[in-house]
Amino acid sequence: MKRKALTYAKVDLNNLRDNFNSIKALLNPGTQIMSVVKADGYGHSAHYIAKALDHVGSDAFGVANLNEALELRIKSAVSKDIYILSGADSQSFPEVIKHRMIPVIYDLTTLKQLNKEARKAKTRARVHLKFDTCMGRLGFHPESAKDILTEAVKLENIDIDGIMSHFSSADEEDQNYTRDQLSRFCEVLRIADELGLNPRYRHIANSAGIINAPKSHFNLVRPGIALYGGAPSKEMSGKLDLKPVMSLHSRILDIRTLPAGKSISYSRSFTTKRRSRIAVLPIGYADGYSRQFSNRARVMIHGKAAPVVGNVTMDMTMVDVTDIAEAKVGDYVTLLGESITAWELAEMSGTINYEIFTGISKRVERQVCDVTE
Repeated sequence: MKRKALTYAKVDLNNLRDNFNSIKALLNPGTQIMSVVKADGYGHSAHYIAKALDHVGSDAFGVANLNEALELRIKSAVSKDIYILSGADSQSFPEVIKHRMIPVIYDLTTLKQLNKEARKAKTRARVHLKFDTCMGRLGFHPESAKDILTEAVKLENIDIDGIMSHFSSADEEDQNYTRDQLSRFCEVLRIADELGLNPRYRHIANSAGIINAPKSHFNLVRPGIALYGGAPSKEMSGKLDLKPVMSLHSRILDIRTLPAGKSISYSRSFTTKRRSRIAVLPIGYADGYSRQFSNRARVMIHGKAAPVVGNVTMDMTMVDVTDIAEAKVGDYVTLLGESITAWELAEMSGTINYEIFTGISKRVERQVCDVTE
């Protein structure tokens, strides 16, 4: 019999599929979906996430690097297109070609090196060329698009399968910058068409772009955070019916009754003001439950909120259950889920919901819920 983990993250694949279908409903017929499952599926377990999305109709998958791509292709047996969004270097090209990966390329030297490797393998390598439409990160300069594309089409073992860019501010209420980026991207596409390139895929829309900028959908979109039930920004919460895919749980390891005036945890940042029942949970910052939550966050026990007291430690967190008389050792505790959202935790730690999800460490067991099984 399998031992039940004291601390675990529940991954609801049914909510994942519902989110995928909500995103798909926003798109024109024929627009394809590249599901972004980098960072271990935003911390949800890419193996289970990709298999579920594969079955529900995802057209392709996006990851950050070759290792993530190999995990999908080999471990998860994903046969659909896998895009390496952060690109690949010459050392990884043999594996990229062998396993039919599609790297994003943003400089000519790398593209020419890949062409050479593909020629050696007697094949053609599919690539997507990325243009920086003022994200200020990776990509060819749009002003050089004609020269870049003219050089690229000369490479006999390269198949320019797509042209892409990336929004920086599509999650903001003011869409002027997004419209400017879209305009720059359309100019690159116009030049590509003028040169007779006719790339099969054209894409710029991330989750925020899918929701806020329908003119950016073209024929391929790249949802990430929205798949997992997270709004791209706090301001976008509620713009699309999304269901949280992850919840985080633990169990009460011990309960200590302390008199008033007793300090809790390292640095004595909390002192009891009354006779208190303090529950100890086997979860800490090594699990991804941030030290920033010390004396600020709350957890749910028997449907009631209990405040975190004292500093969160590497492996343990203390909560005050004085007002939850029924709380006892072994009871389940929800740290993310029920009424506690990722944005609530993100705001108190000065970050975004993306980091809450991806920060849940590998030592936290993922327990998958799937009613289709």
